[in-house]
Amino acid sequence: NGTLYFTQARVGLWGERPPPTQARVRLWGERPPPTQARVRLWGERPPPTQARVRLWGERPPPTQARVRLWGA
Repeated sequence: NGTLYFTQARVGLWGERPPPTQARVRLWGERPPPTQARVRLWGERPPPTQARVRLWGERPPPTQARVRLWGA
């Protein structure tokens, strides 16, 4: 049930003005489109637990995902 795969994506938090940052996205689910993803933002220190983001460059049709962010 928990097939994991990593993909590169550009992540921008809705309501944030800074440009999207590179992030490593850990998606889970056997079939695209995944509706959830675990994301670690490189260089980010604050540890928000949830955020809505838009993923760019993803192959699955939907470009939105719900993610949980974890910080240092």
